[in-house]
Amino acid sequence: FDSCFLQETDAVKPPHYEGNFWLVDGELKKWDGPVTKVKSPIHVQGKDEAVVIGTYPMLTEKESVDAVHAAQRAFDNGRGAWPRMTTKERINCVKQFVAGLKAKREEIVNLLMWEICKTRADSEKEFDRTIVYVEDTIKALKNLENKQSTFEQEQGIIGQIRRSPYGVVLCSGPFNYPFNETYTTLIPALIMGNSVVMKLPRYGVLCHFPELEIFQ
Repeated sequence: FDSCFLQETDAVKPPHYEGNFWLVDGELKKWDGPVTKVKSPIHVQGKDEAVVIGTYPMLTEKESVDAVHAAQRAFDNGRGAWPRMTTKERINCVKQFVAGLKAKREEIVNLLMWEICKTRADSEKEFDRTIVYVEDTIKALKNLENKQSTFEQEQGIIGQIRRSPYGVVLCSGPFNYPFNETYTTLIPALIMGNSVVMKLPRYGVLCHFPELEIFQ
């Protein structure tokens, strides 16, 4: 039974991440309002309090509306800088983002373990599977782009089919796969030229804070 608890003498130390900022309009903004403590399911033997591994900001309706308006401005009815980029340019941006994610692998894996109590192996699998998914998405988009470069003929009419972004997309992930399931909706929406509002899960939120700076 004792092995179910962390011992104070254990060499393993919990992470602590102060998420007192938020990302909007491509800018990290400091948050001076109320925050919520993130408590790990892992307990130290002999202590009633759960291990606190960080905080995240309790944003209000105002910040939510600001995020939507920022996404609308970024898209600008398809005339924004991001939707007007070529597919190749957006792919290059996503590749740079993936490189940034890989550099933060250990930090993200550690936060996943402590916040939602996944094993290291499962946390690593979730991270690595996400990277593979993003790279596969890039390959799929390249193939799609190659098909779009050809002309099609139907009933005597020759045409070319081109796909365009929808606009502002809301992405959200669940607590049990907070990293993977968030990015499996986020990356396809972004790489196609949409602007995105990302709602982080209440449990599993901290693993997203290390990569916010990469979005800038």
